Amino acid sequence: MFFDGPCVDTTRCWLDIPDILEQNRSNPKNLVNVYRRVLHEYSEFTAFHLSIKSCEISNDLSQIIATTSDGGRRDHRLHIAVDFDETKDIFRPLELHLPEQFSKDIPPNSSSLTEIYNKFYAAIEDLQPFFDVLDELDQNCCLLDPESPTRRDCHRRVWLDHNLSLMVVVDPMNVRARPELKFLGPERLVQEYYQKWSEKLGDWDENVDLLQGLLNFLEIDKFPVKPANSREVLMDLGECSICFSLRLEDKLPEVVCPNKSCDNCYHVSCLYEWLTSVNSKRIFNQIHGQCPNCEKGISCSLPDASDAP
Repeated sequence: MFFDGPCVDTTRCWLDIPDILEQNRSNPKNLVNVYRRVLHEYSEFTAFHLSIKSCEISNDLSQIIATTSDGGRRDHRLHIAVDFDETKDIFRPLELHLPEQFSKDIPPNSSSLTEIYNKFYAAIEDLQPFFDVLDELDQNCCLLDPESPTRRDCHRRVWLDHNLSLMVVVDPMNVRARPELKFLGPERLVQEYYQKWSEKLGDWDENVDLLQGLLNFLEIDKFPVKPANSREVLMDLGECSICFSLRLEDKLPEVVCPNKSCDNCYHVSCLYEWLTSVNSKRIFNQIHGQCPNCEKGISCSLPDASDAP
């Protein structure tokens, strides 16, 4: 059970202390001082931070969840655990839905809830343009991946056409910079788009928002409209013809057979295992062999090289 905040009923918390001690009697440490510290920190924390929308503490005082809103009315949750084995820095962030570059700035352990929260809130303030850009992509594109985006995700995989999609990686430090693009689909289509992209690299206008910049590059007025049944899009993308599933370890198929009469889709890891099992040729970070379906030439990157979007 959690107590709702931000105004904490510390009296009720103290009344629960005997039950908590009974639950932890197998622990030889005297935790009374730790409980006192947690309650004091929590009481001060919720009393003086007006930006907190809600705050909860578990009945055993082991977890704290604070929620705040940003300028775009987006909610952000900070989940903190209490480490009873620590003597000083007892507070440890568990969930930080922030890009990796910003998560590193949050102390892994601290003696102060306020220190963790202030770093978290400052990161949210700095990331407002980043959140705005990704929200615009989510609202105007047919999103394939991530299936359930979080504020830590810097990439979006957007559906363009049958068996063709675009991976967009946004720099959270500079959202107006030219994004990293990766086209996924049949090689004949992918190469065509990469050729266009290489020709327009120098034309990227940082004064234009990212969505419009992508539309200008693709030479379209808007991204394809998402059908009423999103499953149709995913089926159109194609399930992996080796494992017969759409998602494997939360990843969609990324490799499409270049043979136009085949166009079968494969997860990188599935195709890699298949190709290595039939003694295909490895050249640098690519493995080349025959498509499991049509036996025409096909290649894929090594699984480790494809983990990052």
